[in-house]
Amino acid sequence: FFSSLNRRLGIDLGSCRTRIWLDGEGLVLDEASVLAIDQKQGKIIAVGDKALEMEGRVDESITVSHPIQQPKVTNKEYLSALLKVFLHQASEKNYFFSPSIVVSLASNTSPVVREAVAEVISDLGAKEVLVVSQPLAAAIGCGVPIADASGCFILQLGGFVVEAAVISLGKMINSEAVHWAGLTMDQHLRHYLRQEKKLKISQRQAERLKINLGTLNPNLERRIIVSGKDLQQGSVKEVKISTQDIMPVIEFFAGKYQLLVKQLLSKVPPDLTTDLIDKGLLLTGSLAEIDELDNYLANALSLPVAVVDKPDLSVVEGLGAILKHLDQFKQSLGYY
Repeated sequence: FFSSLNRRLGIDLGSCRTRIWLDGEGLVLDEASVLAIDQKQGKIIAVGDKALEMEGRVDESITVSHPIQQPKVTNKEYLSALLKVFLHQASEKNYFFSPSIVVSLASNTSPVVREAVAEVISDLGAKEVLVVSQPLAAAIGCGVPIADASGCFILQLGGFVVEAAVISLGKMINSEAVHWAGLTMDQHLRHYLRQEKKLKISQRQAERLKINLGTLNPNLERRIIVSGKDLQQGSVKEVKISTQDIMPVIEFFAGKYQLLVKQLLSKVPPDLTTDLIDKGLLLTGSLAEIDELDNYLANALSLPVAVVDKPDLSVVEGLGAILKHLDQFKQSLGYY
């Protein structure tokens, strides 16, 4: 009875979304990494997707906070509160106490931040906390045999950080990271429309444009209508935006990813570079689904490039695989 309550949990602690995987059950929570605080009353009024919906729609007395922006923790107290609510939600239907928890963080997260996150989770009742880098978890999640001597190359395209990594013999050999990620792309789309269309839009509208119109295919033509504030008239207006309108922003970011992979290649031993030519580059993370990004990188790098199945879930599914064989993985994971 007690062994069934001492469960194993995986937490994919992303800047945009937090996902929790329960060993034996699968994905039990998928929510925005956001909470809303009423500053006058000093209490949390919403978490996750409900808090995200409040962003830009509430007065100054309510703060909408993103307590983790990889590779930094912006507010440790808020992060603790967020995870406390999420763990409570995950345990409502799946009873457990003092679980072993594996948490994924960006590979360029400093030891100080890793320890801070582990401390927050330990204080919430975890029996043990292990930290794994997101590219390594993503590789495991998409079924790569990471224990092989031959190298595996991953481009993890997250919300706040993009990481290129090479993995061999169960460990990350090298990695490079930039912050030209999903949230930054949203900001650039907003700036681009201010400059080109004299239209001010919300972050959520920018994300909608990215998802629906983001492409690197010059022959694809799609349009959607977005609403925003007319910067010249000061009134609300609707504008029809096409794939071609936002393609310069998408191309700019794709160029950054190309350079990132080249920076990684310059540090990789020749034998592993040969593995890259043979096995190719795998794209994981939500931005991997940008239309034609794989073909763009393949042509620019002269390498095979492929998008994995369910790229946005690669990391959390990797955590699920780690939980099944936790004792074997402990030798290569950070332990607190």
